[in-house]
Amino acid sequence: MIHKQMKELIEKRKLVEPQDGEGTDYYWKLELEVLEVSLEATIEYINTASEDEIYWCAEVWEDLSAFWKSQQLIEAMENCQKRYPNIAKNIQVDIDFAKEST
Repeated sequence: MIHKQMKELIEKRKLVEPQDGEGTDYYWKLELEVLEVSLEATIEYINTASEDEIYWCAEVWEDLSAFWKSQQLIEAMENCQKRYPNIAKNIQVDIDFAKEST
């Protein structure tokens, strides 16, 4: 369920112009509503999401980490760098902010 919801939200989020702060915030809020329902489901999603999905959902990891305050969640985020070396540098800042939020 979470995979389908996130896939749909990410596809819509991709259409938002980078300068559209209001649009970006809108989709971040919706993504967080999905990811804040269950820590276990969120970790499972992060552990199995595609490279593209991780690239886009990483932008909410700081807020997600502040909500859950889970070392297991941080580890799942860090594992994405090993799984997807092409985006490892791109998501590093998101992981750093997530760590600071726990």
